[in-house]
Amino acid sequence: MIDWAEIRLFNALGRTRRRMVYGRLAKRPMTVAELAKGVSVSRPAVSQYLKSLKDARLVEVSVVDGRRLYHADPAGLRLLRGWLERAEAVAKVKPGSGGG
Repeated sequence: MIDWAEIRLFNALGRTRRRMVYGRLAKRPMTVAELAKGVSVSRPAVSQYLKSLKDARLVEVSVVDGRRLYHADPAGLRLLRGWLERAEAVAKVKPGSGGG
């Protein structure tokens, strides 16, 4: 069965600039303008990165004093952690041991 949430997660993290944006949001909430300054790309490009990250449940948005603040969403990290734990369990099974 295809897990589309995992596919969205890995697609979102598959691009360097999206990872850069996510890394900055993991430190503190920011607006699109603040994020655009830090990655030397246009605001529309940053908005597209944020859409991908939001679709992957890696980013959430809150409105504070009329400003849209983006911040890291722990739900995406839980999904990633679950995938890593399953991958680690598979990797621990030795070939030919019948453990899988």
